[in-house]
Amino acid sequence: MYTPKYTITTDILRNIGQIEAAREVIDNAPLVPALEVKFRDEARLRAVHYGTALEGNDLSLGEAKLILEREVETPHEAANEGIVGRERDVQEVINYRKVLEMIEVIRGELV
Repeated sequence: MYTPKYTITTDILRNIGQIEAAREVIDNAPLVPALEVKFRDEARLRAVHYGTALEGNDLSLGEAKLILEREVETPHEAANEGIVGRERDVQEVINYRKVLEMIEVIRGELV
């Protein structure tokens, strides 16, 4: 039979209890709607940028942000917005954004 090489003390138990209580407060704290939108938008931007960068996309985080914020629909439209990049890279970001939008719609239908 295995005997652990540590001892659970009352201090350890008290600290675990405090951690669990703090976690409950955080898990059940309401999130300010404006912050929720900001966090969701930032997460979407980072998912799009880093997800496409893994595949060799050369657009910067700022360029991806412009495509998302301005809801660019085509590489030509991106060029008109001052976004300089390979057509393939721009289209990849646009497609990624559209997939995320479709997922949100589908999730909304399932809830």
